[in-house]
Amino acid sequence: MAYSDILNATQLYGTLLNNKYANTANNINQSKLEYTPVNPYSSSAFATQSSRALYPGTGRGLLTGMQLQEENQLEGMDKTLTKVGQGLQFANFGNKVTPFLNQALGSLGVSGSVGSLGPAAALFGATRDSNPYDYSQTEALGTLGSSVLAARSFSNVLNPILGKIMPLASGAAIPAGIAAPPLAAGVAGPLAAPAAAGVKTIFGMHPLLLIGSLLLGGLFNKKKRKDARKEVEKEIRRVAGEQTKISQDRAEAVEEQREEMLARQAADMYEDTQAMYTNQYGGNYRGGYNMEKGGKMDVVAEFTGNELIVNDQDQLESDIARGDNKSAANRIRKAMKGGKITPGKETHKGNPIPVASDGTMYTKGGPMNFKVKKGAGVYDHATDQFKMDMDDDSIVSVVKKNMAKWRKNNMA
Repeated sequence: MAYSDILNATQLYGTLLNNKYANTANNINQSKLEYTPVNPYSSSAFATQSSRALYPGTGRGLLTGMQLQEENQLEGMDKTLTKVGQGLQFANFGNKVTPFLNQALGSLGVSGSVGSLGPAAALFGATRDSNPYDYSQTEALGTLGSSVLAARSFSNVLNPILGKIMPLASGAAIPAGIAAPPLAAGVAGPLAAPAAAGVKTIFGMHPLLLIGSLLLGGLFNKKKRKDARKEVEKEIRRVAGEQTKISQDRAEAVEEQREEMLARQAADMYEDTQAMYTNQYGGNYRGGYNMEKGGKMDVVAEFTGNELIVNDQDQLESDIARGDNKSAANRIRKAMKGGKITPGKETHKGNPIPVASDGTMYTKGGPMNFKVKKGAGVYDHATDQFKMDMDDDSIVSVVKKNMAKWRKNNMA
């Protein structure tokens, strides 16, 4: 070809190739077709999806709550300012509560008044963090300290009460000029009497009050540590469940692809068999695609049109049993989006869809491109029962109604 012929051909077919050339001659090799060629010797010629499509990396970025807390942990000045802010917020709450508490005690006839709970609340708030999976030493010490400060605020009320159990030392001496009682008969006593027997206060608190506050703080710490362990165990179970679900989804994707390939192969064989009868030159009037039993199909069930096939019905029911409505509803949505609905009218007489023992469903046009598994859920009038805009709870409610109907009809 002459160079001018190349330019003319490029301009003529440029529209067909979806290319507009600023410099035609230098861009001929950039022409692209609207399809991707398939290597006939690769797996793409036989499989509908590649391994990258089946294993897109789902779950690789799955993090536990403990890891997220560690990644989002504040440091330096940000952490300090946050702690101070929490302390001030709790202190404000403590100061507001104190007057109401005194009013309530007064109405009950309790003598004495409660001091401000602001300091105790401030210490408690300043030592908290937002990590539910760990109970730090700072939190434990803050709980003990705030318990003691709160007890100190109640000392004016509780000291007299506890003094009746264990008297406090009065420290009062006998006035001068008054003879002290003898220590023994006939023996003169000392010039002054000793202080009245009793215990001394510690930081203005009765010793029993201080000990009680420390014990109470210890109980709080023990409960918080137990709660943190429970949260860790709960999170581990959640992540394990997510990983199991991811594994199941991948296995289901592989199984679905295998079934689709087998169904497609069966459809091709069906078409080849039909061609034997329509080919006027064939003359090969042999039996149909399954002649193992006298040319009859091994039919085990009959479906009709607009029936949703949910092959992972067992997993769906497990989701419902553990209260995971979101996962259960997504299984219904996945089947709907995946086209797992039988075609044609909803009438067995006019549109029977026999089901073979291997799960292959046969329509008038031949076998369908997927199979029904043993234990699958079959929901009739699918498009009437399920809508894509339904929320999780509504979908699960419909599923439960169908399950109840199956049990009633001995079809569960």
